[in-house]
Amino acid sequence: MIVTTFTAGQQSTLPIWMLNELIRPRQRPVTNVVAVIVIAVTFLPILAAYYLSRDGTTDGAGSGK
Repeated sequence: MIVTTFTAGQQSTLPIWMLNELIRPRQRPVTNVVAVIVIAVTFLPILAAYYLSRDGTTDGAGSGK
């Protein structure tokens, strides 16, 4: 948080805005939507990489073959 505050200058970055909304909520529904979007943007590529990198066997993980 200190680095973000130091490098942001007079602008309000997303982490600073979300922290301010957690401390003093003014737009709670907007904050919730932004948090869900951030989680989805992070989770979807991880899920896609998982499905693209697994092999075609259906024996299950750790079958020892």
